[in-house]
Amino acid sequence: MTATLTAERIEVRDFEDFQALALSKTWQDGLPLVPPTEDRVAAMLTYCDRDPSFSFGTVAPYYGAATVEKLAIIAVMAGCAPEYFPVLCAAVDAVVQPEFNLYGLQATTSPVTPLLIVSGPLADEIGINGADGAFGHGNVANATIGRALRLVMIILGGGTVVPQVDRSTHGFPGKYSFCAAENVPATPWDPFPVQRGFDRSTSTVSVFGVHGFHSMVDIVSDDAADLMLTLSAGVAATGTNNMTHGGEALLVLCPEHAAIIGRSGWSVSDIQHFLFEHARIDMTRLPEGFRTYLRSRRPKWVDQDRYPVVDRPEQHQVLVVGGTGIHSVYLPSFGSTVAVTRPVLDAAGDPVATLAALRS
Repeated sequence: MTATLTAERIEVRDFEDFQALALSKTWQDGLPLVPPTEDRVAAMLTYCDRDPSFSFGTVAPYYGAATVEKLAIIAVMAGCAPEYFPVLCAAVDAVVQPEFNLYGLQATTSPVTPLLIVSGPLADEIGINGADGAFGHGNVANATIGRALRLVMIILGGGTVVPQVDRSTHGFPGKYSFCAAENVPATPWDPFPVQRGFDRSTSTVSVFGVHGFHSMVDIVSDDAADLMLTLSAGVAATGTNNMTHGGEALLVLCPEHAAIIGRSGWSVSDIQHFLFEHARIDMTRLPEGFRTYLRSRRPKWVDQDRYPVVDRPEQHQVLVVGGTGIHSVYLPSFGSTVAVTRPVLDAAGDPVATLAALRS
């Protein structure tokens, strides 16, 4: 379709002038931005069959409308290729869902950010990395899609550091970008979205409100129970929001650890129940004042000295991401949030299998 763009046109002299403008308008994350020319924005809409005025919702806490046109402008600024745009749209669709609690993530003092996990055929087609170094630097799709979501949160949601809406005490490098693919070939179970009822042929984006991760190394265990004891000890960390708020927690297994657990015949449910029973905090190690506070926050566990990280086994979310090596990671959550999975859909609401189905 031929897109009709309605955004205000602003004339700038050059690249540097646009950077100064973006800084003055707080349209920035501290890194240089790509000027969103009309041609670039039109190109960004190549793989979108929705009207530019269509809105996925509003972005808390300033509640700017997440229209297709605005998202395309921001995607250009973040450096996205047009092929990445459908994934960004699904990510925005996920974070604006009420249960994700974007307002809380944006305004808290906690160092929390949305983690994007892309699953399905589009992840491979556009080259999102879910293997070696997936959470790090070096992949354009990972970096720019994650960055684009952060810019959406800043520009449309008001999540700026100055003026202070984002009140995170220390911040977190993942606030620049935190996006990867699920390593489906290395997953011994159904992929994460399939466990949530989606078809394998449907591309999805799952968002998790997480803190930075804790790396857990076990180079010895070759049995699921032994390995899970190691990982449970790491998950039972004190001082996390999960300890004070409950909520969901995320265990990201490396392929080698996942293979050990899979060979032992364990299911995801087995992992969740093992974590629930063994990833528990020793309350006797905490001062009485803090123990009293925890009992007031999570009274269900008031009489127990071994305090669970989550309130129900299924709140332990499990993924496989990463490459060679024996490092799995635990990502505590914000607590007051739940993971949301949204499919990549066309304008008719049908799941998208390939980019060709979206080409406008």
